[in-house]
Amino acid sequence: MSVRVDRMNWRVDKEDILVVEREAFPPNMHSDERDLFQYVRDGYGLVVRRHGIIRRGTIDGYVVAVPLERVSYKGCQDDVDRGLKNSAYVESLAIRPEAQPSIFMDLVTELRETLIKEGFRKVKMHVPVDEKLYNGLIAFGARELGRFGNFMGWGKTFAYLEFQL
Repeated sequence: MSVRVDRMNWRVDKEDILVVEREAFPPNMHSDERDLFQYVRDGYGLVVRRHGIIRRGTIDGYVVAVPLERVSYKGCQDDVDRGLKNSAYVESLAIRPEAQPSIFMDLVTELRETLIKEGFRKVKMHVPVDEKLYNGLIAFGARELGRFGNFMGWGKTFAYLEFQL
């Protein structure tokens, strides 16, 4: 199946992004429409489209990253890179459960290229330590900067990770 990674267009993509959000996360972890719009407005949003077609129902995943200075989560506030404007923070990364595994790599690859072009040298994110994503990111070279129990009141321990771009 062919896919295409595009910059997110909130006006066109909003409904599909909200569907992916609901399918990818448990209800207590859903971002609402207002929060997602703010992340997109303040940062860099990318979507993966099935068959490269721009129409409803074709988005299988999305990622939104913002400058580290725009977030205040545990770990981010006292990050040594805060204020240096060299790091982006992955605010949200969601993939439909039935999407092909390659969708993740397509999104991450394009995000990396976009952030490098924008002048960032690092990317940071919080990830649940009890999920495959955590192990995969560590295997690909992520460095754990800290752990936070009951992160955001979600009842899970999250690791704060950093990647060099």
